[in-house]
Amino acid sequence: MLNILDIGAAGGVDPLLNKKKHIKKKFYLFEPSSKEFQKLKKKYLDNNNIKLFRIALSNKKYDKKLFYLFGTSSSLIFSEFLEQKREKVTRDYVSVDSIDSLRKKKIIPQIDIIKIDTEGSEINILEGGKNCFKNEVLAVKIEFKFHSVKGSNDFNSIHNFMMKNEFLLAGMSYSYTDKLIMNSGDLLYLKNSKSKIFNKKINIEKCVKICELLKKEKYLLNFDRFSHSKTYNKRNIFDEVYLPLVGSLFFKLSLFFFGKRKRLKSAPKNNRI
Repeated sequence: MLNILDIGAAGGVDPLLNKKKHIKKKFYLFEPSSKEFQKLKKKYLDNNNIKLFRIALSNKKYDKKLFYLFGTSSSLIFSEFLEQKREKVTRDYVSVDSIDSLRKKKIIPQIDIIKIDTEGSEINILEGGKNCFKNEVLAVKIEFKFHSVKGSNDFNSIHNFMMKNEFLLAGMSYSYTDKLIMNSGDLLYLKNSKSKIFNKKINIEKCVKICELLKKEKYLLNFDRFSHSKTYNKRNIFDEVYLPLVGSLFFKLSLFFFGKRKRLKSAPKNNRI
């Protein structure tokens, strides 16, 4: 069983983490927006493998803290919204806690995979889960921006934290603005095979399942026991060659028919996660 923590769960479980039905998974979804939380409750009403929390996560605990919403997005960081200048910003209040605190209180179990998409408070969430990231978590998918303020969800701050806690960057997807400036995307980190966490056999077994789930089987070649395995050394031609070509073709066709105004929405993310 893989325990997956989805932080910023508006819209539902991340499709990337909900594949491979034969791999047993339990999801813990955190969503501070009351409107989006009600949608999740309705969507997963009869699903015993999904547990919902209307709590925001950060590096400190608050019984009641102001946060901001636009569309289906929400964040504890207001500056991100000012920069975007998109929809009307509304306000709400929510209780805030940290990953390590929730683990200590046994509200959540040991977590194997964490996904974070919180519009600017990613670093605070990482800092609030230092112990878990160091000693438990095996994979992290996290949203980032190339030009964010340091200490929010900027690439350098996130990457430095992950490297410090023995993670390696195993995948990156990113998009461009309509002016061809690299903008934002997702990062996928896997625990370094040299970490002492893999002294426990169960963590190696979980890593095998995680790599299968994320289509990162080749990563297992970093482990001595799998280094000569033919099973994990096969090249996935469809994912690595044909799918990126189809994405690029779709992008060019959209430019031809709709013009560059559609570039941001239809541009394929490079280096698929």
